[in-house]
Amino acid sequence: MIKNTAESHLRKLKGQSLQLAVVEALRKLPNINPDLIHSQVMSANGEDIIMDDEVRRELPISIECKKAKDGYTNTIKAIHQSTRQVAALASTRTIAPIAVIEQDGYDKFVAMEWDVFWWLFFNIMENDTNDFH
Repeated sequence: MIKNTAESHLRKLKGQSLQLAVVEALRKLPNINPDLIHSQVMSANGEDIIMDDEVRRELPISIECKKAKDGYTNTIKAIHQSTRQVAALASTRTIAPIAVIEQDGYDKFVAMEWDVFWWLFFNIMENDTNDFH
């Protein structure tokens, strides 16, 4: 729980650093005008990453950024387990370690490390496919 204004500002700065890292990565995607992607002002309603409609046609996603000191441990453990399993495979192909998580009463989610996500994303963008349903 936030106890004072200083703590609130500190948390917002930490969250903003994550948003800015996401914006920087998105601006590097092929066929995307980097000037049309921005970070939302902290505490504003709506998406954390603001994309112009021109970008959204090429990149039909919505991004919410969450940064926390703790609380994601089980998800992180699942990702690390997936990474260890990929490392143990005898394969010459690049294989993406992904954790699928589900909590009773909620939808399934996919979690992966930052670099794996961007590797997959760049590959999708290079293939120019927009068949996500």
